[in-house]
Amino acid sequence: LENLIREIRATPELAELPIQLLTHKYPQGLPHEVSQQGVVHRHGVAEDNANLMAVNASDAAYIAILARTAGDPISDSLTFDVLSRLDELGSNAVIAAECAVDGNRQRLKEAGAEVVIRPIRAYPELLVRSLVAPGTETVLENLFTHEQSHMVRIDVDFDGLVWRQVVFAMLNADLGQPVAYIDDGGVHSTPEPDKLCSGKAI
Repeated sequence: LENLIREIRATPELAELPIQLLTHKYPQGLPHEVSQQGVVHRHGVAEDNANLMAVNASDAAYIAILARTAGDPISDSLTFDVLSRLDELGSNAVIAAECAVDGNRQRLKEAGAEVVIRPIRAYPELLVRSLVAPGTETVLENLFTHEQSHMVRIDVDFDGLVWRQVVFAMLNADLGQPVAYIDDGGVHSTPEPDKLCSGKAI
């Protein structure tokens, strides 16, 4: 939760927006580390219209619905219920919903979630990025599997090449879209197009 709030505050599109949490997880109130970041907490469940109205869900710009339990189909049923209630309240928010079972993704989208992602609690950045740039979650999730887009490392020594030359050469050879190179100093992700690069892997 701390990482999620920190990432929201670090994202320019979200940084100044008020944050409200509706959850039953903190009956004694939020941890100090979270509340000191200006987060407002309401104790309760989201499967209740009165609670949703109390946190002004109908006026929210963005709403994130976290799965109750990753991998449990009941979580998707609860999320579906919350989406139905948000629709009744007339919410126009960009809604991101975690989906525990991939087979339920389309149902949650049809119920009003613009973004549907797997529960990946280790990377709250994925949830935040998907809120401000819907569609990126699909690209990022695909990178975690081998079936669709996936990351590879090509060990090749190169010296004194402009990054755009590396990109064009890789694309023209149908070797994929380079996103980083590695040298003795480490990994350099998405360098500037005109950066002069030398390395041992792409």
